[in-house]
Amino acid sequence: MVIIVIVGILTLSLTLLYVGEVYPPATTTTLLTNPSILNVELDVRDEKGTKDFGEIAIIDVGKPDMLKFKLADWGVEGLKSISLNVRADLVSKNANYSINMPCILFFNASCARIMVIIPGYDVPLRIEPGRYSLRLKAYWAEAEGSGSIRLSISTRAYGACIIYLGGISPQNTTHWITAEGSTRSYALLVNTLETSAEDSGYGEFMVYAWVFAPLQEESKIFKFKITSLETGRTEHYLEIPVEKKNATYSAMLLIKAAPGNYRLSIIQPVELSVDLKVK
Repeated sequence: MVIIVIVGILTLSLTLLYVGEVYPPATTTTLLTNPSILNVELDVRDEKGTKDFGEIAIIDVGKPDMLKFKLADWGVEGLKSISLNVRADLVSKNANYSINMPCILFFNASCARIMVIIPGYDVPLRIEPGRYSLRLKAYWAEAEGSGSIRLSISTRAYGACIIYLGGISPQNTTHWITAEGSTRSYALLVNTLETSAEDSGYGEFMVYAWVFAPLQEESKIFKFKITSLETGRTEHYLEIPVEKKNATYSAMLLIKAAPGNYRLSIIQPVELSVDLKVK
């Protein structure tokens, strides 16, 4: 009886060992979700080359959002010169985006880029709802020496942005604030004048602009801008075509802003503004 038990234990042990070899324990890597900063390091040994960092984060977008990549910090060791470009790819089931970041870092080297505005790099890029895999790839040239580069890249390098949600109307604006100068023919309304920053680092405002126009017109161009009252800098400018519905042109906006004081203005087809604060 004892011999049978010992044989059984040995058999079970060998079986578990075999299963462990065939099916090794699963290992998982936890990716950062919605990071404000991407930190990567690049080893450079050749004059030119590429480095695919692979999937480094998840961008989880529950409602329309904006991204704008910018080099926030960097460090170099052992290199006398380099010209570096980076590309970010965002992939989800429903949408893909590629954001090129030419000349993100260069010193003692030439760097040429096409002089066009790049959404996601020069200005914020609208991102539709979805769960995105974020991958980074670096390209370099004119490297002299052998060493490493440390990059810290901001994913939302803006103080405030304007997101157009469509020509829809809010269900109830009873407690909304109407901008001074609004009339029975046009108005700018906001759900609140002051809010607190959320975990993302930004506060949010809902904005509704409308213009009554009984005459036959196909569409109107609405132009908005949001300006920092502390620096005087225009944080974001948005120009959108708006179709008429029931003799009214209307636009619903989502404003995202970091802590600070701002002025949101519609400058076409009418001129109205309202001051906003994020604590």
